[in-house]
Amino acid sequence: MTQEDAFLEAIAADPDDDAPRLIYADWLDEQGNAPRAEFIRVQCALARMDEDDEAKPDLEAREFELRRDFWDEWMGPLKDSRYGEFRRGFPEDFQYSADEFRHRAEEVFARAPVVSLCLYDDGPTSYYDLSRSPKSERVRSLVVKNPSLAAGDLDVLLSSPQWARLECLRLHGINVGTNGVRLIAGSARMPRLVFLDLSKAGLDATAVEILASSEHLARLERLYLSDNVLGGAGAEALAGARHLTRLEHLDLSRTALTPSGLRALARAKHLPRLAELRLNENSSGNSLIQSLVGSPLVERLTHLSLRETAVGPSALYALLAGARRLRYLDLSKNRLGDVGAKVLAQKAPADLRFLGLDENGIGTEGAEAIASSRHLSELTELRLNDNRVGPFGAKALASSPNLSRLRELWLGDNALGPDGARAVASFPQLAQLRKLYLHTNDIGDTGARALVESRHLNSLTTLYVPHNHITEEGIRALRARFRYVPGLFAWTAEDGPLL
Repeated sequence: MTQEDAFLEAIAADPDDDAPRLIYADWLDEQGNAPRAEFIRVQCALARMDEDDEAKPDLEAREFELRRDFWDEWMGPLKDSRYGEFRRGFPEDFQYSADEFRHRAEEVFARAPVVSLCLYDDGPTSYYDLSRSPKSERVRSLVVKNPSLAAGDLDVLLSSPQWARLECLRLHGINVGTNGVRLIAGSARMPRLVFLDLSKAGLDATAVEILASSEHLARLERLYLSDNVLGGAGAEALAGARHLTRLEHLDLSRTALTPSGLRALARAKHLPRLAELRLNENSSGNSLIQSLVGSPLVERLTHLSLRETAVGPSALYALLAGARRLRYLDLSKNRLGDVGAKVLAQKAPADLRFLGLDENGIGTEGAEAIASSRHLSELTELRLNDNRVGPFGAKALASSPNLSRLRELWLGDNALGPDGARAVASFPQLAQLRKLYLHTNDIGDTGARALVESRHLNSLTTLYVPHNHITEEGIRALRARFRYVPGLFAWTAEDGPLL
């Protein structure tokens, strides 16, 4: 084993510790590989930084430059992985087909601290070799994407003795069914599992009852069950679970959830830590939301996602009266209109940090209400895509002293025009913005010029302005002004679809 191999082995063996990485960076400097050493130090520093650290934008820009210039070289033979995402100086997340990874596992494990592994296939394959490889025990997160995965292969995969360190298991889109759930619920081979994703897995209420009764899943903190037909009985089974006392985050989006099921869940005695709830696209509307009102659950919720649930202003008013701890609230696609925006302005929890209001029919009046609300003064991310706030609404938001903490502002497709872009660019209240989305607003070269000439948009790491009828000249000006911005997206309308 070479000295470099020894360094890499030490890093892979203890992926949570920065010390081996920084020691390796010092050694790289001695070998004359200053860019690689700098990249490791930059990413380690970023991982320790607070979101609002003043040094963060410059470090992120430098990180982008180094990754752009050296990614191919540093990934080497591993660059054909679909992920290869660098964290703290090294690629940790990888995605391969199971067959390909079976042949390359030793090489990948030798060259990188493989923390997260995603295996994808469209047909039958074997997981036997992987499930028996000693190096597999390093994996903390395993994602399997294979709609054709057979019950026998699932059995082989889940019965492996190598998953003792596994903390996250995601089988999204696999027909796990009741028998597969029995395998998971009955296995003692994953004692550290804290995150289980069985979304779109062919589950029913019976399968949830099996999960809920498992002593082996007592460490679970996150459980995703979206896109399964669970109904009220599934929610009631979770409400009766005696072993899920550590559960903090539950996703029941698109599960045919009923008001009675949610009412039982909201008053469950054995889920004392549950504070993050996703109920997206369960369309019982106000009656569903009313089942939360006045419950112990709503009083401790910190994250709530109600996208496309047909919630109206009156139910929202009643909900917010008790949800005083919310820091994250997504109400996108609910057609709340200006009335709903005014409800939020009056009743929003004082510590709210994220507010999602995409596609709600909010106009200038609603935007002005949001801008004037002192209850929203802690917001760091505001999403208002696909509304109709217009240039005057944009001016109200941009000039509001209550929104000066914003780090992300999404105003795509809001008929802003050049005047709206000029408003966003003109006010110092948005000087702390890191990410700005203004796509599909017909701002043209005039609006682009306002952005270019802005004295306040100096902290951006993302500027998203495609589909705005900006000419090539305008795009060149944007690229020159925001050349340090890693996420600058400014192509013309003809160049492709929105991301």
